[in-house]
Amino acid sequence: MRNAGIEVVEALKVNLMRVFLRRMDLRQHRKMIMIDNYIAYTGSMNMVDPRYFKQDAGVGQWIDLMARMEGPIATAMGIIYSCDWEIETGKRILPPPPDVNIMPFETGQRSHHSHNCFWPRLSGRSHHQALLTAAYSAREYLIMTTPYFVPSDDLLHAICTAAQRGVDVSIILPRKK
Repeated sequence: MRNAGIEVVEALKVNLMRVFLRRMDLRQHRKMIMIDNYIAYTGSMNMVDPRYFKQDAGVGQWIDLMARMEGPIATAMGIIYSCDWEIETGKRILPPPPDVNIMPFETGQRSHHSHNCFWPRLSGRSHHQALLTAAYSAREYLIMTTPYFVPSDDLLHAICTAAQRGVDVSIILPRKK
């Protein structure tokens, strides 16, 4: 890819100093594809050729979940990507602001999008608070996806309260774990 002119950067590189200063298992697992600052894909899909991925591990097939987003939420994801890029390279590449003609604001209509992006460097308390805030502030829908769902009593209460006030709540979990 580098020979084709594509800039490739490792995120949260593993090195000898990191062994002593940070936990080795804290990795950045974001998978994002950005197209022209207007279309974004994200989800669980790894960019792996199945011929080279743990064929002898006996883990069987998996089902990946990908989502396509367009408009202002794609710009927000572009900002997240830009932050990751700046942390790893020191170069600032913020996306241009969205074209105001793409989705004009109309008086009386409100659009609420929330995209929680969890950084490995945040404490568990920060993650928990972000999840509580998302659940309590949801107005139309709350969609959560995780391979491990063991909510605290507070989070479970926030999710149930959202459902009771009419929020469409979906929790996406692996079938087998």
